[in-house]
Amino acid sequence: PILDMAVKLIAASLLLSSALVSADWTGTGDLKCYGHVEVEASFDQGASNEGPGKVRCVPVEWDSATGLGPEAMFFHGSNGQEFEIWAWDYHPSWGFGDVMPTA
Repeated sequence: PILDMAVKLIAASLLLSSALVSADWTGTGDLKCYGHVEVEASFDQGASNEGPGKVRCVPVEWDSATGLGPEAMFFHGSNGQEFEIWAWDYHPSWGFGDVMPTA
């Protein structure tokens, strides 16, 4: 009986930890970024300012004292999957949610 309980506890722990580890998403679709962005572009100024570049959505930790709303990312995958990431769910300065997601 004790061995059976230990096996069940270990199985439940493994199942729970495997569900918590999955944090990456890859795919195609649309991303709406309501927050800070980082832009990398190298081309001339003026009307013909086109060329390769990168834009990265980098939300910052929400601080209600600023009076600003929280930053967020909204994902709409080509496969119909939709999800949101809100900066108010991550508080590195509080010691949890240590890594703010970026896209």
